[in-house]
Amino acid sequence: MAKPRRQLAIAAVVLHYVLAIGLGTWYNLGVHSERLSASAEVDRYQAELARAGAIQADLAQARIEEDGLAAQRHELYRRVPDPQTVPVIVGQLEAISAAVGGRLVDVSYAPPAWSGRRGETEISVVFQGSLAEVHGFFASVNATVTSLRWNSLEVVPADARGRTVILYADAIIDVIASRPDGVAAWGPEPVRIVREDVRNVFEVRVPVDEPLPALAVHGLLLQGGRRLALLGVDGVTHLVQPGQTVGGLTVVDVTGDSVVVRRGQRTIEVRLDD
Repeated sequence: MAKPRRQLAIAAVVLHYVLAIGLGTWYNLGVHSERLSASAEVDRYQAELARAGAIQADLAQARIEEDGLAAQRHELYRRVPDPQTVPVIVGQLEAISAAVGGRLVDVSYAPPAWSGRRGETEISVVFQGSLAEVHGFFASVNATVTSLRWNSLEVVPADARGRTVILYADAIIDVIASRPDGVAAWGPEPVRIVREDVRNVFEVRVPVDEPLPALAVHGLLLQGGRRLALLGVDGVTHLVQPGQTVGGLTVVDVTGDSVVVRRGQRTIEVRLDD
């Protein structure tokens, strides 16, 4: 009987140690798992902290870009007029005309054609002046009325000599029907005058010949191998030789019976018996 009891006692001791070892192993595994989980959580937190700076930089850049887009939107709305302000633009054209010279002959415009909130007003302009004044008017309108787009331009001479020309121009003014809340209202730009030297390709330059003085040859002389002449210019007699200038005339040659003189591009022969 004693032997079975001893065996039971040994088995109980062995079971106790086995349970102790198993529980210890399970506990150690649990602690290790918790440590791994905590370490992973710390790594994730540190990664998020590292990304926080980059995220803040991205947010700051996004705010800058958003502010830039808002400023561009604000500027675009500020440049586009309302349809009822077109007469103000016509006044700017008149002011430009008065500043550059020439004459604004006619300005007419039609009601806008709408596509949603955006509209286009057609405007026709007739301006007369020198080519430099027409160029100054055109360039000054471009610098002042930024919402205006030229559709067609025609410049024709206004007189036979082309000193005055006429500009026939058709343009479109962008207008807007309504503005979102918080955007800028349209305001006219200050009139900007542009002046440049422009060659008038239409002007016809006709040379005008000045009248010659009264000329007469009163005598021809041969002196020391040189030919001389007594040349009357407006009633005053001069002793002349080739190359000499008198009364605005250059003596080109003295022949046996005449004197050849030149003024500018004109050359004339005065004979002894004229």
